[in-house]
Amino acid sequence: RGAGLISSDEVVFARAPRVEVVNPVGSGDALLAGYLDARSLGEDDRESLRWAVAAGTAAALHESPGVVEPEDVRRLSAEVRIQEGTI
Repeated sequence: RGAGLISSDEVVFARAPRVEVVNPVGSGDALLAGYLDARSLGEDDRESLRWAVAAGTAAALHESPGVVEPEDVRRLSAEVRIQEGTI
């Protein structure tokens, strides 16, 4: 469904786009890798979360675990919906 991020002053949830799941194995690893990659490129928490959810979703599109196509991540990141809240 997505993933959440809690910081000292806000709660952010990124809702994953709907896709036909082929194999979810490795999606959590891809989510973490996507987040860390975006942060290493200087993205803020919200955009890093968006990229993370897109990467995790992209990984579920392939039969082989851990396969993530960059073009899938880019396409899906535009479909990730961010919901904000406060603590």
